[in-house]
This record gives sequence, C-alpha cells and structure tokens, in this order.
Amino acid sequence: MIPADADRRDGKAVCATLDALADAWERCDAEAYGRQFTEDGTYTTYIGSHYEGRADITASHRALFKGFLKDSKLAARYLDMRFLTKDVAVLTSRGADYTGDKPGADELSKVTTFAP
Repeated sequence: MIPADADRRDGKAVCATLDALADAWERCDAEAYGRQFTEDGTYTTYIGSHYEGRADITASHRALFKGFLKDSKLAARYLDMRFLTKDVAVLTSRGADYTGDKPGADELSKVTTFAP
C-alpha cells in the first residue's frame, strides 16, 4: 500500500533496490551487494546472523560468496509493501538461494522483511 502523499515511483525504487541485491548476488559481487545498504544499515539473516553497517555486510558476503554461496543465485517474490510514512517502506518477500534450476514460487522457503 502506497499512501497518497508518496510517489508511486518510490515503490518501484524499493523493488529496484532488491533487484540490485539479487543481481549482485548472482555475480557474487559483495561490494555491489553491500552498496545497497546504508552506511549504518543492519542485516539479520534467516538463521540469526546479524551484521551491522555496510562494511560488515560487505565483508560477510565477500566470505559467503567465496564459500558455500559461490555460484548461487537468489530467487525472490514480493509479498507485501507498505509505506509507513512517505519516506519509510517495509517490504516483505519470500525467497531462496539456489544453484541449478530456479525454484518455483511454492519452493521459496525464506521470508525476509526489508525496510529500505
């Protein structure tokens, strides 16, 4: 839901940011992935790992992309987007990392909430 005082382009910009995350993931580009977060952003994974700040998020993904996430991709679909104010959105998505064939919508096992 986009409030009347928010520009509809803002919703598209939020989705473009998440698309950029998926693109950076597919290229195993930790720097591009990290650039999608603010300097003081936080990131908590579905298993509970918590990262604070762009530098920490970038460094952790640099290691992950060299390790068990190497050559993986990220599939996602958006479930809900709500603007709490004109400048604050909360987006919920369902997704999964994968190698090989892209999983179907019913196979996306991880729910993530973003506040871009």
